[in-house]
Amino acid sequence: MADTPTSSKPKSSLQSHRDFRFRLRMFTDKFMRYAVAFGGISIIIAITLIFLYLLMVVFPIFKSAEIENKAEFELPVQTSALHLAIEEQNEVGLHVDETGKLVFFNALDGKLIHEQQTAFAKGVKITSFAHADPNRATIAFGLSNGHAVVLQHKYKVSYPDNKRLITPEVINPMNKTILVDTQDVPLSDLAVQNSSEGLTLVAATEDKRLLMVTLKKEETLLGDDGEITRTEAILPYPATQVTHLIIDKDQRELYVVSEGGNVTFFDIQDKAAPKLLQHLAITDAEITAIAKLAELTDDVLYGDVWARPQLSPRDRSLVTISALIAMNRPDQLRSHLARARDNGVSE
Repeated sequence: MADTPTSSKPKSSLQSHRDFRFRLRMFTDKFMRYAVAFGGISIIIAITLIFLYLLMVVFPIFKSAEIENKAEFELPVQTSALHLAIEEQNEVGLHVDETGKLVFFNALDGKLIHEQQTAFAKGVKITSFAHADPNRATIAFGLSNGHAVVLQHKYKVSYPDNKRLITPEVINPMNKTILVDTQDVPLSDLAVQNSSEGLTLVAATEDKRLLMVTLKKEETLLGDDGEITRTEAILPYPATQVTHLIIDKDQRELYVVSEGGNVTFFDIQDKAAPKLLQHLAITDAEITAIAKLAELTDDVLYGDVWARPQLSPRDRSLVTISALIAMNRPDQLRSHLARARDNGVSE
């Protein structure tokens, strides 16, 4: 019996639709499988890269510090230095010499940028020198005629051709020479501080007097410079020769170091009536430097310890005064009584 060919029945539209959906699902499943795998691997790679980046950042902390000599040069000056400074970008340095000349130089290669000679009256010599807090960029020359010259070194930043250019300039904040001693006696030692509140000078004269001058420049309603208010005071001179003077940056305290290792502490908040608060014989040896004394008092003691929130300044003053009374420390008590009044303690 011969075989008869069988003809397949055509697929219905419903069956074709089901086959299409099946193939699409298979394709989607396969695609998502690879996509999820790729995403997971990408996340692992990203986490690994982040870890490596953090490792590169943190790893140098565990390495020993190294100092690299990038440049070495001689300054373009031949005279001795009274003062050296550098602006905040560490690109321009300043050299002040014993003749009153200010020399600005490139701190990277030593090349001369600008120099300026301070003008003094004929026959007048520099007898002392002082500088204020570094952030104020203020220097002062004490002169043989009882005057002082106060200068500020400032730096103008510009960007010609998208390259930073720092241009130094020197200004006189009071626009004149300041008379410190009306008797025209040379100033043997000097201290200066300058702020928006005004300028304070303290000078020791060769005939053993201690003088303080405070100048405040009043501004007009239009913002122009107005009159300069001057306040003078005479402070008690120590029993021995003054060797160092330093004013704190807030112009509230004065430290006077004299021969024999003595330190005298003044409260100069009231510029017309400064108060002697404490006198101590610290050491039998001579004190050779006190540059950090006022800074440590301001920043560490009163700026850090007294600013902690566990106790208010008023309560901290009460505790301190009570302890000093109990320990019979009258010298330290005087200075803390003055500060206690500022902190709100009343009689």
